Amino acid sequence: METLGKRLRTLRQQRGLSMADLSQSLNIEISASSISNIENDRHSPNSDIVIALSEFFNVSTDWLLKGEEFQGNKQSDNQSLKKDIDELLSEDDVKALKAMLDAVMKLKNGN
Repeated sequence: METLGKRLRTLRQQRGLSMADLSQSLNIEISASSISNIENDRHSPNSDIVIALSEFFNVSTDWLLKGEEFQGNKQSDNQSLKKDIDELLSEDDVKALKAMLDAVMKLKNGN
């Protein structure tokens, strides 16, 4: 299983940064030795460090902590999308969009 430390090391090395470079680049006080401890899974970072790292590397805190993106409640998202469509589009707009989507899918499938 890949750990936060391994993900951090990979990100840092991809950027060609030393641990000292990274510690100086973050908007939070952290030493190179603390970064080493995190990368070697000897220390778990606090939430401020996790946030600073995720912002610096432009990754989500979920990915940094767990190696996966937050999925949220898909059913809730779908219900919210349906509500937005119902509020923003008329019935004729919805029919036109469905027709366009059908046409795109036919083209995509070579029909």
